[in-house]
Amino acid sequence: MVKIYKALVIMVMLIIISVSYISIRSKQKLPDTTAVEPFSLSSMNCMIDNNMVKIISSGKEMEPVTLEGMKKKYGKIDVITLFNGRVINGIIKSRGDVYSILTTDGIINVQVGKIMNTKVKL
Repeated sequence: MVKIYKALVIMVMLIIISVSYISIRSKQKLPDTTAVEPFSLSSMNCMIDNNMVKIISSGKEMEPVTLEGMKKKYGKIDVITLFNGRVINGIIKSRGDVYSILTTDGIINVQVGKIMNTKVKL
């Protein structure tokens, strides 16, 4: 009977310690890993807009690209309007669940659900 009582006391103490530890841990503020701050075009030469647009970085030095140069090479400029109001000018390189778009700032990927419409400017 004494052994059962001692085992019960030890179990209750372990439960109390566990609950205290969990309570302390739950009060600690953890960093918000879902928040994404937009980068300025001047500092990063790109912009990430609330996880909607993702920049592809090749890591190598690229020749500056202009809309005029793209229009001369491809014969058109695609104008992509997103539901958040942002307008992207460039060349759509691939379509599907994610559009890959060549812009003056580099290549970006945009989820198809974020695109309101696309137009061609000749």
